[in-house]
Amino acid sequence: MKQIQLVKGDKKFYSEAISVLNQYAYLMKNPQLRLQNNFKKLQGYMIFCGIVLAVLVVMTIAWGASALMITALVLLSVVILLSFALWFKLDRVRRMYLADKRPSILELDENGVTMKRENSDSVQMSWNNVAFIRVFNECVCFFAKEGSGFVICVNKIHKDEIFAYLQEHQIHVQGIE
Repeated sequence: MKQIQLVKGDKKFYSEAISVLNQYAYLMKNPQLRLQNNFKKLQGYMIFCGIVLAVLVVMTIAWGASALMITALVLLSVVILLSFALWFKLDRVRRMYLADKRPSILELDENGVTMKRENSDSVQMSWNNVAFIRVFNECVCFFAKEGSGFVICVNKIHKDEIFAYLQEHQIHVQGIE
C-alpha cells in the first residue's frame, strides 16, 4: 500500500476540479476532450448578455418599446440572473473546499484507490471500476466506469507518484495526459 499525503489545492485546482465534475458525462464519452473552465465560460455569457442587454436598452429608448424588445430585454435579464446564480453557486462550492483545512491522504493498494480526509468518510474506487485516469493542468482525476459521476481529483503534483505506483504494481488503468 502507498499512502500519499495530499497537497492542498489552490483556487485554480478547485476551479478545474469543479469543471471536471460538471463535464463528467462529456469526458466519459470522449476522455481526451478539452476541458472548459466553467467559471470563465459563465463570466463570458454574463458579459456578452450584458452588452446585448445594454444595446437593447439603448435601442428601446431610441426607437420606443415594442413587444419584441421588451421580451428580449426580459429574456436576457433572466439569462444574466441565472448565469450569475450558477456562477455564485460554483464559487461558493470552491470557497468551501478552499476553506477546508483538514489533511487528506490518498491510498493506493492492490484493491484500488481511496481518499481519506480527517474526521470524514473516505471515498474508494476499485481498480476494476476505474475507467481511466486523466491528467489536467492542475489535477489528476480517477474516473469511475459505471457513469455515476464519481471522480477522485488530486493535485497534479502527485502525478509521478501515482503513475509510478501503477507501473510498479502492474495495475493496468488507462492514463491520459
